[in-house]
Amino acid sequence: MRRKAFALTILSLFVMSLLLALPPKSLSSPKELKNLAQNQKLLIQGQVIKETISINTKTFYLNNSFKINCPLPCPSFLYKNVSALVTLENYDNKINLNLLEIKQS
Repeated sequence: MRRKAFALTILSLFVMSLLLALPPKSLSSPKELKNLAQNQKLLIQGQVIKETISINTKTFYLNNSFKINCPLPCPSFLYKNVSALVTLENYDNKINLNLLEIKQS
């Protein structure tokens, strides 16, 4: 019985590590966000056309209508082309894209 449980645990860990290694889904329009699962990693590319700062976040507005939240401190990418790895979160029927990693492209 212990051997079966150990083998099942090792197999489960292997499957979970494969799922974590999947590449993020690339998006080009905010309309595509409605069909995606929460906490999914996404890759978004575009030019930052506006930045706003609130108490603890900086928000990047991209030219393709995406809005990305970055926790402070966050560097400025105004008028630069960026590639951002984000997570999708829904809160009070609002879609939030929270930044994990951003690169200038």
